[in-house]
Amino acid sequence: MIGARLVASSCITFFVLPLMSLGQSKPEAGSAGAARFASTVSVHQLGIPDKALKAYNKGARRFEAQDWPGSLAEFQRAIAAYQDFYEAYYELGLTELELKLYADAESAFRKSIELSEGRFAPALFGLGLTLGNGKRFDDALAFSRAGLMLEPASARGHFTLAWVLYMAGRVAESEESAKQAVQYAPNFAVAHLLLAQIHQRQNNMAAVVGELDAYLRLEPHGPRSAGVKTARDQAAQVLAARQAAQSVGEESVVTAADNRVFK
Repeated sequence: MIGARLVASSCITFFVLPLMSLGQSKPEAGSAGAARFASTVSVHQLGIPDKALKAYNKGARRFEAQDWPGSLAEFQRAIAAYQDFYEAYYELGLTELELKLYADAESAFRKSIELSEGRFAPALFGLGLTLGNGKRFDDALAFSRAGLMLEPASARGHFTLAWVLYMAGRVAESEESAKQAVQYAPNFAVAHLLLAQIHQRQNNMAAVVGELDAYLRLEPHGPRSAGVKTARDQAAQVLAARQAAQSVGEESVVTAADNRVFK
């Protein structure tokens, strides 16, 4: 099976929502091309023509380089060369998410599910994510859970379920699923961002700081790290102000500071 990239009213939303396809990434390592193939090769994979595989691998490399139009074209070429290439349909869906072509992404994920006869969990997670983005929460949860039935230890699957639950306002359940994502993949940086947002909704500023610190340990120099550090410092200031106010019984003093966090 191909190891695929698999994906929240504060500043942290700014960090989480653009990471939908990263949430679908293989959390353990971002790999491109043939590295997506598992050690056990299926009959389906043996039947993929070289032309289709080369286009697929080129699309994967362009995706990693954030060349979304180039990636889109290559995955389309892969599909044209091999109509049953359900992994390429899945990757096409991720690319279309990046391009904000949400209806096209839904169609691509559905086609991947159809061709794989519902046995390719990443496509189920991708469709769950896309439906959640469209606030079709019941269906989004159903597809996400169907994927987890196939891959119960999938960090990206638990992340997807957590994200959909959070968007549906089911924050406590979302927290449990996000924690499972981290349990199965401790280096899954974006899951810590989602947990930070969940804790911000719960008004647990100490936990927000902890999760943002965890993200920064994993991604100290990433493209979003500077913004995350700013949010972390603001959260730490609010936490310190709350603690100081509580020590003198003046918690109302920090209300204005609280309102500035994550703006």
